[in-house]
Parts: sequence; structure tokens; C-alpha cells
Amino acid sequence: HSAFLSALAKREEANRTGKMMTIIFIRDKNARGQEVSGYIDFAHRLKSKERFESYFNGTKRLLPLPGDL
Repeated sequence: HSAFLSALAKREEANRTGKMMTIIFIRDKNARGQEVSGYIDFAHRLKSKERFESYFNGTKRLLPLPGDL
């Protein structure tokens, strides 16, 4: 997987425990070809019930959600 996803995976534990805060800016295109951009508070997203393994192994793309920054 990409260097970006590897770096996020390395920061996962520190963000889960509150030792580190990571804000991610994403600009990408959704399935309809529309540009989507936004900031993601990584620690906040990790606290959701979402499983990040699918992002880390590349089977799912990390895109901002309406509840993100």
C-alpha cells in the first residue's frame, strides 16, 4: 500500500490513546467523478465504529464524510 497509508497505520495507536493528534486533508474524486475534499480528524474517526483495516490494506479509499471537519 501507499506511503500515506503506511504513515497513518504507524500513527494509529498514538491517535487512539490521545498521545498524538493528526489532521488529514484529502482531495479526491468520488465514485461519480465529483471532486471531494475536506479535513479528517484521524483520532475522532478512529473512535467511530468504522474499521480502518480496509483503508490500511487498500480495499477502501479514505474520503471525508459529512461529519468531518
